[in-house]
Amino acid sequence: MMRAWGNRPDTLVVDEPFYAFYLKVTGKEHPGADEVMATGETDWRKVVERLTGPIPEGKCEVIASYIKKQGGPTLEDLGFVQQEEIFDWVRARTSATPSVVDARDVLENPTQILGLLCDAVGVAFNESMLSWPSGLRETDGIWAKHWYGEVAGSTSFRSYRPKHNEVPGRFREIYERCQECYERLYEYRLH
Repeated sequence: MMRAWGNRPDTLVVDEPFYAFYLKVTGKEHPGADEVMATGETDWRKVVERLTGPIPEGKCEVIASYIKKQGGPTLEDLGFVQQEEIFDWVRARTSATPSVVDARDVLENPTQILGLLCDAVGVAFNESMLSWPSGLRETDGIWAKHWYGEVAGSTSFRSYRPKHNEVPGRFREIYERCQECYERLYEYRLH
């Protein structure tokens, strides 16, 4: 999605703006954590100010993927609970249902799902969202070299391929909680 939106001439992509703050507060040992904190903003207030200020010119496969890169995640590391909380917060305060997009749906039909998302957020769909040049971007975070190998090598959305990764038993409780959040948000997905 970063590549699809980043390839539009009218859109600014911001990659993980709270990552440095998260690492500072949690003390998590992620690849390149010192570099992320040294180059990123660790004051959440400044991140919010930048994100809300003027615009500058110009299914739970997540767990298996995370384990491959980082080892043993906590529930909070995976973001499902936070996504559900943000969804509920926005819905309660705006009386509108936030757009929910499932990655599988995008991979199975990028034109349709991106079109629905563009409609939902009030912008015209742009064909440039369907392909992009390979490589890392200026808008990728400093951590991209540790986390974005497949993204950097991509030039378009790849067809969905089911993964048959088993989540180790020690993560069963985390998996089940993430699955609850996922299934709840899935009911609201654009399709």
